[in-house]
Amino acid sequence: MVRKASRALSSSPVSAYPHSVTGTSSVSSESTACSSATETPGRIWFEDGNVVVIAQNSSFRVNEGILGHRSREFRRLIKEARRANRTGVELRVSDSSHDFEHLLRILYEGFEYTKAHRPTTFSDLASATRLAHKYTISSVLDQSFERLRTFFPSTLDEWDEHEALRAPSSPSFSPQNAIEAVILFRSLPPTSPAVAMLPTALYLAAQVPPALLFRGTWRADGTLEKLGDHAGVAEEVLTLHTSLIRHAVAAHSAVYDGAPKAGLFHSCGAALERAEKDFRQAAVHGDPLSRALRDEIEGLAGDKYKICEFCVKELRRREREYRMKIWGELRGVIDEESPDKGKEQMADVLKAEKTAGEKPSKR
Repeated sequence: MVRKASRALSSSPVSAYPHSVTGTSSVSSESTACSSATETPGRIWFEDGNVVVIAQNSSFRVNEGILGHRSREFRRLIKEARRANRTGVELRVSDSSHDFEHLLRILYEGFEYTKAHRPTTFSDLASATRLAHKYTISSVLDQSFERLRTFFPSTLDEWDEHEALRAPSSPSFSPQNAIEAVILFRSLPPTSPAVAMLPTALYLAAQVPPALLFRGTWRADGTLEKLGDHAGVAEEVLTLHTSLIRHAVAAHSAVYDGAPKAGLFHSCGAALERAEKDFRQAAVHGDPLSRALRDEIEGLAGDKYKICEFCVKELRRREREYRMKIWGELRGVIDEESPDKGKEQMADVLKAEKTAGEKPSKR
């Protein structure tokens, strides 16, 4: 029975869930029919299913064997529901219908069910993580964490390797997703792998316009997520944002702090000083781990500045060294700053953005 239902789901066309998915075998539906006219069958509805799950105003008819085999929490809930109503099993859950359908598709088809139509997104992984944690489905939770690490890596090399995933044009991740990530990771146990991903999630949240931290952003299931609703978190992110602006300016100064003594051309010193002044204002941003400074360095060998290859190589080394320093201090930056300073953060941000670019670097 379970095998037949699984085949029926797998053979159905799937894009962004546009089609109903139903099994082909027939069993009596009297005991598991929707109990309210306001509830409509979801896109996962098997005729041979023996459990109806209601999430929001959608109902899903599924197989007890599928749910119970993967989750002891579902086994407990089904057992209690059967004890309360011996004519059938109906579970009402507090999850969104979007998230619950996503979880069911993973249980029936596997994590890659969207692959033929679109890449897996952060929203997919966040949805799976929330419910896999709630229902103690360790296999799904482990896979979710493994995929989330590509967005929130623990090493600088991995950060650079997966840079395209976080690009503005990426179909898998948008900057606002960082708000959802911070809230999700903070809701999970301190012993979970989410702890190692929280620093980079906070870093990415610090790139979001400050007003959006309080106004909030919408999850894929229609839930509004606001860091301002979580005590001290928005202030923590604003504090980090200010610190990162200072780091970006400091990185710029460190890279241009005197021409390498072994430069091949005598003109490199003057050209580097000119380049530092030209790019000083561009250094005032809150994303010192980005490609901005690296791309700037690569352009110095062109006709405008004509920096020798030796000097460019030295600047690359300095830039990498400072980014490693920022990466190593990221956890410390987050922990050292007090959330109590949050009331002054908006003023600090504006002040840093106004004055940092005007301050000449030391030579």
